[in-house]
Amino acid sequence: MTSVTLRYHDAWIDGLGCFRLRSVSAPTDGTQLTSWLNATHVRSLYHLDGFSRDDDGRYGRDDVSCYLSVISRSPSVRALIGEVEGTPVSYWEFYQVTEIPELLSHVPSSSWGVHVLVGDVSWTGRGWGGSFIRAAVDAVCYREGAQAVVSEPNIMNTRAVRAFESAGFVRVVEMDLPSKRAQIMIKHTGSSCT
Repeated sequence: MTSVTLRYHDAWIDGLGCFRLRSVSAPTDGTQLTSWLNATHVRSLYHLDGFSRDDDGRYGRDDVSCYLSVISRSPSVRALIGEVEGTPVSYWEFYQVTEIPELLSHVPSSSWGVHVLVGDVSWTGRGWGGSFIRAAVDAVCYREGAQAVVSEPNIMNTRAVRAFESAGFVRVVEMDLPSKRAQIMIKHTGSSCT
């Protein structure tokens, strides 16, 4: 089976190099994402809706590949791998906020949301999160015409909240979502996409 990987967005980050967002390939990226989801620094903070972990608290590769296959076909979700100079370091989902009805009383319905996990632990705590997020916001603004981008990190993930703030997001409200207590954050992009 041949898979096609499509480039979604490239950005140059000073001091780092090329940050690329590319489409997910379930056959190619399933093993990598499974490893990231089962990593200690990710396990308690990131959940795949509709899929359960095993008795050891781990996702199976078949479940993750199935999830990627389904989500990659959704017209309202963009599943992406973030690469630094060609090395995969993160997983991203952009979604129309109408996919999470609980958000609609707090953010514009035309907004796009973002989920992110930095899977490679060597890229955590180094101060690059805000730069990655700014590049991702530019991508969803440019590619999808988003006037606002929303994030809903787990409130226990203080690093993520700080990274989103450093990228220009503001806190809106804390709320309970099915798998977490979330800090709802928003960045209005307007028509300038910057």
